[in-house]
Amino acid sequence: MLRLIQVYAPTLTHNSTIYNAFLNDVSTLLARRQRGQRFSQTIIMGDSNAKIGMQQRNERALGRFGFGVRNERGERLADFCNNNRLFVLNTLFCKAPQRKWTWRSPNGATKNEIDYIISNDRRNVTTLFVLNTLFCKAPQRKWTWRSPNGATKNEIDYIISNDRRNVTDVSVLSSFNTGSNYRLIRATFNVTRRLRPRQANRDIKMKSTSTGTSTKSHAVPN
Repeated sequence: MLRLIQVYAPTLTHNSTIYNAFLNDVSTLLARRQRGQRFSQTIIMGDSNAKIGMQQRNERALGRFGFGVRNERGERLADFCNNNRLFVLNTLFCKAPQRKWTWRSPNGATKNEIDYIISNDRRNVTTLFVLNTLFCKAPQRKWTWRSPNGATKNEIDYIISNDRRNVTDVSVLSSFNTGSNYRLIRATFNVTRRLRPRQANRDIKMKSTSTGTSTKSHAVPN
């Protein structure tokens, strides 16, 4: 079973104690088991408000394709991933710089990668795409954050996936009032349900049984 954990980490306006409490909350979720269920893969995704930067020596959690310079929050996040045997999937794939950053400063001068997709299993992920960039939308349907004075609007929230083929649309929901300076973002997926191997084999066997023919022996007169 796949488990998804969506996060939004405290910003730099909060001290390190608050950020450590956030990481502890995520650790609690990772350790939680639901009755009768076993999670084969866990994905943690969202705004980590940390610059994890480039891979350091002997870091298992990161790949060779980080972005930017690591800050203190990034160091804490890297340690958290290493201690919990997690992988920062953003760092596993070679992408052009313009396909790496996920946050831009209001004046456009600074671009950082602070949103990550983190998982306990790297084998099922082959690449990552910033899905927001795949669809043409009017400017008023692109921005996801507005400054308190309403003068600046930026796109800083993204939906990222390893497969772009199943995504039919990504758009901002401008009609919802969230009570904050952020807006909701929605992705539409076209998902085809597939039978599990055991279920598929059982259905095939039942079908062949119901449609099969039986052979009977008859006595032939002399």
